[in-house]
Amino acid sequence: MATTPTNSHGGKYRSDHEIEKYRLELNWTKILDKLKTAKVSEYAKFLEGEAQLELYLQQYPLTDSRHIEHARQVLVRVENLLKSGGLSRTFEGQCLLSKLYYAQARYDECLTSVDLALNSIPNDNQEQPHRSSLLLAEIYSLKGLLLEKKNENLIDIIKAFDDSCKLSKTYYAEVENAKHLSNDNLDIENSLVEIAYQRLPLLHASNNNLPTAIEIFRSYIQNVHIKSLETMRQTLIKQYAQLLIKCVCKGNYPPLSTTLDDGHHHHHHHHLIHRRNSQPPFIPRDVDEEILLLLLLGQSSTLNEAVLDWQPEYEAQRERSHQAAYNILALLAIFLSRKQAFHIIADSYEQALRFSFEHFQTWYNYGLALISSGQPFRAYLILKECLRMQPQNIQVYLQLAKIILEYIYDLPSLFETFPSSGEDAQPILKQTPNQQQQQNNSNQHEQRPPFIELIDEAIDYCERAKELQKPPKPPLPRSLLLLALSKSFKARQTSIHQDRQILFQSAVRELRECIELDPYDSIAHFHLAQNLCFLNEIRDAFKSIETCLLLSPDDKYALHLYTLLLTAKKQMPEAYAQIYRATIDYPDISLLLTKASIEEELYGCEQSIVTCKETLVLWKNEYEPMLMNNTHHTRGVSHSSAGNRPNGRSQNPSINTEADGEQTLNVQPGALKVEDGIKNLLLLGVRPVSGLLSEETSLGNNRSSTSFFSVQPIYFSLLQIFEHLVRYYIKLDKIDEGERCVKEVSSLSPLCHQMFYMRGLINDARGQLKLAKQNYNDALAINPYHFPTLIQLTKLLIQIGNYSLAEKYARDAISIQPSNYQPWYLLSLSMEARGEYEQSVDVSATAVHLEGDSPIVSYHSIMRVL
Repeated sequence: MATTPTNSHGGKYRSDHEIEKYRLELNWTKILDKLKTAKVSEYAKFLEGEAQLELYLQQYPLTDSRHIEHARQVLVRVENLLKSGGLSRTFEGQCLLSKLYYAQARYDECLTSVDLALNSIPNDNQEQPHRSSLLLAEIYSLKGLLLEKKNENLIDIIKAFDDSCKLSKTYYAEVENAKHLSNDNLDIENSLVEIAYQRLPLLHASNNNLPTAIEIFRSYIQNVHIKSLETMRQTLIKQYAQLLIKCVCKGNYPPLSTTLDDGHHHHHHHHLIHRRNSQPPFIPRDVDEEILLLLLLGQSSTLNEAVLDWQPEYEAQRERSHQAAYNILALLAIFLSRKQAFHIIADSYEQALRFSFEHFQTWYNYGLALISSGQPFRAYLILKECLRMQPQNIQVYLQLAKIILEYIYDLPSLFETFPSSGEDAQPILKQTPNQQQQQNNSNQHEQRPPFIELIDEAIDYCERAKELQKPPKPPLPRSLLLLALSKSFKARQTSIHQDRQILFQSAVRELRECIELDPYDSIAHFHLAQNLCFLNEIRDAFKSIETCLLLSPDDKYALHLYTLLLTAKKQMPEAYAQIYRATIDYPDISLLLTKASIEEELYGCEQSIVTCKETLVLWKNEYEPMLMNNTHHTRGVSHSSAGNRPNGRSQNPSINTEADGEQTLNVQPGALKVEDGIKNLLLLGVRPVSGLLSEETSLGNNRSSTSFFSVQPIYFSLLQIFEHLVRYYIKLDKIDEGERCVKEVSSLSPLCHQMFYMRGLINDARGQLKLAKQNYNDALAINPYHFPTLIQLTKLLIQIGNYSLAEKYARDAISIQPSNYQPWYLLSLSMEARGEYEQSVDVSATAVHLEGDSPIVSYHSIMRVL
């Protein structure tokens, strides 16, 4: 480049060394104070104009186009000061005028001043650092911006920004190393320098030079000792992470070398390695590790530097710091969601809540992260806060309704209540009476809403979401779908037949309206078919489920329901062929148990036992790795409520239990027994199925780890498998085999209703009717809505001649599943035995009618929300 050697502003003006020192330190306030007592001169006017311009650009960044009109009004006097005398024609004068013109969007004049400045670069600066070095860096950055606006050659733009970065880096490093200069102001934002640092690697990436872009970003991050980089480090980290996420995969990732050839880079790397004496540096091995490291560094930086002062004078600074934190959190959530690390996302958003008062999006994202990490009750509480912030937000209403329905549907029994405390799935440790009293007091403030009230709450949320879509806009199909599901679920909890039918019919109407709005929603077609099944409208249910399978042929729930409809039509071979193909393509415990029931009808119990054993193998393969991992090293995710969280978020759950003294679980790989796995699960942080009984209803004061009246969700399916095995062995007159099955799972929870039910089956088969009756009564005392127990107890009471009590239990069973023919048939037998022949005939006719359309397994066995 051809340049004219000139002085920066002439040696005659360099009389005040203190002012020159302040210029190098970028201390413009001190310069203005010093000029108040200085003699009026051209140089003094120039310095005043320079100081006022730099202070203005610190408050209103040069690259922010929102302040153009303001700059045109405010900087008029500054322009006159800079143009006074002959200093405006010097290098520094042209540099300052270029910045002023750019701030006022006078781009042609700015380009002219840039060219004049570049043609008058001073060459007599013997001392370093020099003010002209930083001005030249800013001029090169301005040149790059102007070239970008004119869509000039990309290589020229890259060179301009590259020169700017090199000059500014040299200037800042020299000021920091100068012993007689203060570097307190070096971290003040300089928009031109920052834009050069940010644009350079991104332009290299746009020019298909990705390795160079990555190397430049890495050099920025490694230069931790350069104070000038601190203000833009968060932005650079965010941009680098975005580049890696968008453009880099394992195939084109340049690994981070531990030995750098460049001596300058080697110095920084040496600094990185030796700045921690306690441990070696962490070096990412692949692109995922580097992205995670960047985002965690950015998160730590933004969270620590977030402005918490809510006074008005800090509003702009607070908004900038908060926005930087939200941007990093959004990137972290996008990256970690791909890795299924939702608990880390939830923890990150939880840390951000301290400066997110009334910030809806942060709270909403936190609620979504809690849902994904398996903490629905905490998500429910967070989303209720979101609803308070934005009461007209339809999505919040729908998310709340969905949480309620999915949490309820996750329970194994439709009629069990929510846990009553925050101690879900936490180990029961030795507690003093004072600790127990404190725990009970804290639990009083975190009671879950009653079960049926939650269903009404879900209905209310869906109806509000429906009302928010005012005509002429139609309601959202998803709000209609969730409203129908809520009504359907409430219908299944209603014991009065007329009320139940009204709710089911209302649900069917909502589903049909949903399908009119979105005819390609396979989930809506599935639920319409299932609710028609509950109304015993089999023909219409067939049409709906066939449409569902046309839209989604690989939907295992639809395949299951289609199989049950075939069994209701007594097309057993077709149903078996359908379920056989479904279990081959989609191995599922529920599908396999239905297959075993069909095999019992077609081929006998021997084949059903074989299928049950296949189901046990499937259960073992699916859950054993999780149990082994949890036993050894898995971090337990807290599922307690917001008011009663564990002290250490990252601590492993305790494995000590009070059962005949303290025990420690030591499970060796490959030697997992059922009872060992059961104990492991009860002691680890797995989401509960139903609540523990309160201390008042526990057996005595000695509570052990197995004194649960319910089981964990992954073991509920295991109990179902053993229930089927026990029934099949009894039908084959292999009672001893059935009893061994009961003993095999007895350590799961000897006080749960399923265990009492299976013991009752064994005692009933052996003719010990009194003991069997006691077992059935114990099961119903724990869960009075367990349908199989009601049926077996009714049969036993008819067998021993207690017809009045048998009628009572038969009616209880009808109130639970009115479309099941078995309780109607048993009710007719009890009435006939009591001499009520006319009523018995009517009830028998109902049983015969229902049996004609009765599936081999209840439709209630298919549990699905969305």
